[in-house]
Amino acid sequence: MEQKFSYEVLNNYSKLAERTRPALCERDSLLNAVMGLSGEAGEILEHVKKGLFQGHSIDKGKLVEELGDVVWYVDYLRAVLSVEWAGVLEGNVKKLEKRYPERVFVAVRSVDRGERAEQLLIEQFDELFERLEALGRGTGLCP
Repeated sequence: MEQKFSYEVLNNYSKLAERTRPALCERDSLLNAVMGLSGEAGEILEHVKKGLFQGHSIDKGKLVEELGDVVWYVDYLRAVLSVEWAGVLEGNVKKLEKRYPERVFVAVRSVDRGERAEQLLIEQFDELFERLEALGRGTGLCP
């Protein structure tokens, strides 16, 4: 029996996670979310690196725990950007369907996304930096 996906679980998680977010201004919340996301992803990478190259065991429980932290920061970033889970996930599916219309990964499509994709990325970074600049440089404390 196929189980139908529902955003209810994600939305309920968001309500619970919201209580544990720090009270920061918008600029600092954005920075905290992206830095935290990067840090948690780095912890996962470090754990796997030690398992592959330094003789440590790869602990699935540890990876799942860190994955939970990644989800917390993804949800935090989603909230800072004022977007719903549906918008994030459905937008990603549309992007993937456009890139891989056969619904199969094709390496050349992953490598060659064309100049337009590169230009869009540059525009997105420019927009992000303008937004950060508009929010002020700050000292890490909300104004």
